[in-house]
Amino acid sequence: MSLEGRTFTIILNSNWQFTGKILSAKDALTNFFNTKEKKFDALCIDYNFVDGEYDYTNPQIIPIGPDKWFDLPVFPYTPTVSINNDKKIRIPTILIAKRYGRVHYAKKKPSKNRIWERDKGVCQYTGKQLTKTNGNIHHIVPQSKGGDSSWENMILCDKNLNSKLGDKMPNEHNIKPIKQPSEPSMYNFDIRIKHRDWKLFV
Repeated sequence: MSLEGRTFTIILNSNWQFTGKILSAKDALTNFFNTKEKKFDALCIDYNFVDGEYDYTNPQIIPIGPDKWFDLPVFPYTPTVSINNDKKIRIPTILIAKRYGRVHYAKKKPSKNRIWERDKGVCQYTGKQLTKTNGNIHHIVPQSKGGDSSWENMILCDKNLNSKLGDKMPNEHNIKPIKQPSEPSMYNFDIRIKHRDWKLFV
């Protein structure tokens, strides 16, 4: 068989949580159709056709075993693979590991780019949308006073305000962060969305 396009598949655990594992289409199909092991189901994710276009906001999601996967219809939004006699079947975009319940956790250290991403480019004191030229990283407890470079002690801040704060604590200027900074709960995985189906779980 020949794979069409560059397709990848993510693995969810038995609780439908992302495990952090991404497979090539070839590896996903090999694992899914391993009839001896039968470790995986695949999610059949379909979208309604409304007013001449597909509605991607309200999908129908059904777990399907490998024995029934061959009978599924293909649609313009489903990645496919050609098999015998040019028959096309879907490439599963999401597999469920039926007997696996854990989630891999790879702790990520905070960095300038990750703080920017976590705080969505917004000053955590003023709520102002910042650019790379007028924003920088601020230590809530200044390093000169023992503050560390942790997720909980660094926030994005307006550059002028950061300069004004200097080595003083925020309460000395009668201000405080809009929200308490913390490590992002899903920063276990550096992942770029490669298929719309993944947005439901990642």
